[in-house]
Amino acid sequence: MPRPSHHTPDCTPDAFADLARAVMGDAFGGVDVERCQNGFARFFGMPNDPERFESEQFFARWDSGVWSVIDSGTGLTCDDPGNPPGLAEACAALGLSS
Repeated sequence: MPRPSHHTPDCTPDAFADLARAVMGDAFGGVDVERCQNGFARFFGMPNDPERFESEQFFARWDSGVWSVIDSGTGLTCDDPGNPPGLAEACAALGLSS
């Protein structure tokens, strides 16, 4: 399988698994990628036990061939005027801003 270049982001769940695992720890069960375009991604870290743990929302940026988390949390929304600039930029690039 070819490795993604610095110019072509890998938008598969595996590309985000380590980022989600670092935040969720032992509760991590998988990744669901909602959107990935224009060098930004929104994905959810899915818990291994949904009865005990919530999913975690992530926004990430592709930079120099790697994904890095801009922000994560269960209550993030693109409609919050108080969002930090990085999150606002991600929301706009992903077409999630109203």
